[in-house]
Amino acid sequence: MQPGQYSNYPRAPIQEINFGTIKEGWDLILKNWQPFATASLMALLVGLVVYGVGFIPLFPMIMASANPDNQTASTMGQLTLQFMMLPVIILAIALASPFYASMTHMTLKLLSGQSLETNDAFVGFQRLGQIMVAGVIMAIGVSVGSQCCYLPGFFIGGMTMFTYPLMFTRNYGPMDALKESWNILIKHVWMAMLFYLVISLLAGLGVCACFIGVLVTMPLLYVCPALVFRDFNVQPVGMVDAPVTTPGPESGTMLDPEAP
Repeated sequence: MQPGQYSNYPRAPIQEINFGTIKEGWDLILKNWQPFATASLMALLVGLVVYGVGFIPLFPMIMASANPDNQTASTMGQLTLQFMMLPVIILAIALASPFYASMTHMTLKLLSGQSLETNDAFVGFQRLGQIMVAGVIMAIGVSVGSQCCYLPGFFIGGMTMFTYPLMFTRNYGPMDALKESWNILIKHVWMAMLFYLVISLLAGLGVCACFIGVLVTMPLLYVCPALVFRDFNVQPVGMVDAPVTTPGPESGTMLDPEAP
């Protein structure tokens, strides 16, 4: 790693959502594309399997809802279909969440000056239960919110984007991490929504490149929030072997990748 490749510590907290982290995140992904692409590929494969199995029973309804001869039945069918698709979408995100969390962990690891290995794409499985709980809660919030004119989905996504960084850097459980993410970002709610909207759009641009590009654009959803989280904290985020010295009874430790 070249000196100055990533942000050096100690550094003062910026306490703002800096859109410049998107370019920083993109550069970080490109320089370490193999482990990030591995995590993305595994998450996509999990999603494809779940969608494939889950949508087979819904196929007749999908065909019926596309019937142009009965507009009322078609509209009702589409609404019913969207409601029935939610559990499939949520399950796919939940099962892929260890790979999403691994992208966050890899970002924090790079920020601490450590190098990545391909096995880092699977580190999320070391806290599988807690990661899946957090993933399910966020998936429900974003998926249901997206059914309501999309804006509530971006709101929930923006307000919870510090969940994985908090779980890794402070060893929080899923509920504590979700609550703390909300508390930190509530003062930046509009910028958080806009930031999440932008990185969501950019993450999906890889579809335009025959879907292959998703392998390097998807990580933006998890790399960029970790970089913003760094800017909000006095402590050196991502130093997985160093203790967090935040005073008070809620102090924790940086998550050791080998710890349960």
